[in-house]
Amino acid sequence: MYELIDGPISELGSAYTPYIDKRYANPAVRAPEKIMAIFGKAVARWLEHHLEPHDSPIVLAFDSVLTRKQQEAFRAEVKPVLKSLGRGFNLTFQPVKEEACGQVADYVAWAWSRRHEREDERALEQFTRLPQNVFNLFRNGRKRYY
Repeated sequence: MYELIDGPISELGSAYTPYIDKRYANPAVRAPEKIMAIFGKAVARWLEHHLEPHDSPIVLAFDSVLTRKQQEAFRAEVKPVLKSLGRGFNLTFQPVKEEACGQVADYVAWAWSRRHEREDERALEQFTRLPQNVFNLFRNGRKRYY
């Protein structure tokens, strides 16, 4: 584990960071399972265009912050998008604390939230050499709800 973190940054891969400015989120989509479904569908579509070969399955692992009922609502939203991609998929929920890649992803997401919410760049500066693709899922939003 330490060799990977201390080694060349290219060994860590890259970070695709979709985010939502919740001020532009319609109240109808603010429930946790709906916001996460927006993320899940966006990530699935992004993976379809950036992964090779097309016959390999897509695995989406999300933190297990949703209740079982919320997870089922999330799956109902995301599965049709995954099926439409025409490749196998596995959609799973597991605690971030149990998986190293999940911990890195969680930290990158936290660093970006610090930047957007508090204009605090310190945490994000740890990833200056990590190739990143940042995408605002509500970039065309015009109405601020709060």
